Amino acid sequence: MKTDEDDEFDRIERENKPKSSGMECCTYDCNQGRNCPVRSKTLEEVAQKIENMPFGDTASSFAVFIRNMKS
Repeated sequence: MKTDEDDEFDRIERENKPKSSGMECCTYDCNQGRNCPVRSKTLEEVAQKIENMPFGDTASSFAVFIRNMKS
């Protein structure tokens, strides 16, 4: 039999549960390492932002360096 206190604990747990992005690997302790699709997507987003910075070849080189971190 559940008490009001049990219900309140359940509610707090539901409200504080991390939001899923739809990928099973989206947890703090991701065991996929470099194969994690979230990691790869994030690195690509960073590389695109850096590539668009007004530093010419330096920004492009750094973007290539970041993209190489995906593999």
